[in-house]
Amino acid sequence: MIVVTGATGNVGRPLVHALAQAGEPVTAVSRRPAELPEGVRHRQADLADPDGLRPVLDGADALFLLVAGEDPQAILGAAKAGGVRRIVLLSTQGAGGRTYELTGPAPITPRQRAQAIGDALDAPIRFIEQSRDEARAQMAQFMPEPVVDGPLAILGDPLPAEQRVSLDVQKILGRAPRTFADWAARNVAAFI
Repeated sequence: MIVVTGATGNVGRPLVHALAQAGEPVTAVSRRPAELPEGVRHRQADLADPDGLRPVLDGADALFLLVAGEDPQAILGAAKAGGVRRIVLLSTQGAGGRTYELTGPAPITPRQRAQAIGDALDAPIRFIEQSRDEARAQMAQFMPEPVVDGPLAILGDPLPAEQRVSLDVQKILGRAPRTFADWAARNVAAFI
């Protein structure tokens, strides 16, 4: 069984659907009830309460863990106690162990990404920058405070590492990375 946390979000929801379509046994975990594919089990739990996760994780083989502001070590402890053998951690911060820097073949700004999506759609797309306060107010409408504070704490000027092109994609996939414009063109249906 694969347990997917954040199962109602932008990453978790399509992952749950893809796993269900592939015939994998899936338990979707979220704070609120969710509409899920047939055969997918749902459990309400909060990552801020790792002890509350223990019954959800009992008997799971794998865990997709979406962490943003919670205590990942406590969650990993609950997973280990439940017998989970494989964990995929998706986090913008606090990741440890083997870390890959995944980039395209050239640095690209958010404004350039919006332009590439507009080009793929053959439609004008405007990029409107928000202040930190505007972003916080908008994010707080659908995210808990600690989750909002995590990403906002690391935003700002790009770090030197964020401006470099990494060779990790080539190492992992055995091919050169594709451009963001190529990705936008191949996934244009996601923006319609």
